[in-house]
Amino acid sequence: MKLTRAEVMALQTGREMDACVAEHVMGLELFRDRHGNAYVKGDHGLLENNMPPAYSTEIAACWQMQERIGREWSEESRIAYARNLAMLLLGEPDALLRWEHVWALAFASPWWRCRAALLTLCEERAA
Repeated sequence: MKLTRAEVMALQTGREMDACVAEHVMGLELFRDRHGNAYVKGDHGLLENNMPPAYSTEIAACWQMQERIGREWSEESRIAYARNLAMLLLGEPDALLRWEHVWALAFASPWWRCRAALLTLCEERAA
């Protein structure tokens, strides 16, 4: 499933955003039940109660996403991610060029980081 920019912007903190990050950013395979709840498929099929990590609310889970971005995304994609994060938090993508704004990015909440990552992937797929 491909996400659009509008869909990403409409996502709120919680299980649906976590599922989108798990699938699109982390590359996990998901299963959705008849109620739309997402579960991560394990090595031997579906694992009961295996909900995606709470990327959008827990900093430890979000940091796993950050590590993947740092390790597996290209430099160009990492720069686009940082610019998206700056745009979301500060309203301007070039905020990274001013030292006083770097600290705001350092303290961005997991929700903003997840949204910026998903937006970056949307932009790359659209290009």
